[in-house]
Amino acid sequence: MRAHRIGTFALAALVLAGCHGDRDQYVRDLKNDRPEIRAGALRKLSDLHDPRDLAAFIAKSQDFSAMVRKASAEALGTTDDPHAVDVLGTLLADPDDAVQAAAAASLAKLPDQKATGYLLSAYSRRG
Repeated sequence: MRAHRIGTFALAALVLAGCHGDRDQYVRDLKNDRPEIRAGALRKLSDLHDPRDLAAFIAKSQDFSAMVRKASAEALGTTDDPHAVDVLGTLLADPDDAVQAAAAASLAKLPDQKATGYLLSAYSRRG
């Protein structure tokens, strides 16, 4: 019985260590030269729902690659942090239509009056 508990504890420790190891790899991938790697890392980090990643989501909203900015907008839609709303509001004016659409979709998910205001403002500008 004692050996079973130790084995279970060891397995749980390995799983938890693996989770942190994956997160660390995703954070490293955010610095990769390839935009598809950076975008993939943002998606993986957003799946973890770790509030520590908000700063990365915000920083990557200004990436030179539209693919990464789109992934950032999608990731920001998974957080309930009020800072995400302003960043998403800014992304509504992104030069890339796919980024704008991702920002709008993320804002629509957020139960925030400010998010609604950004969406109404963007909609009225488009006519």
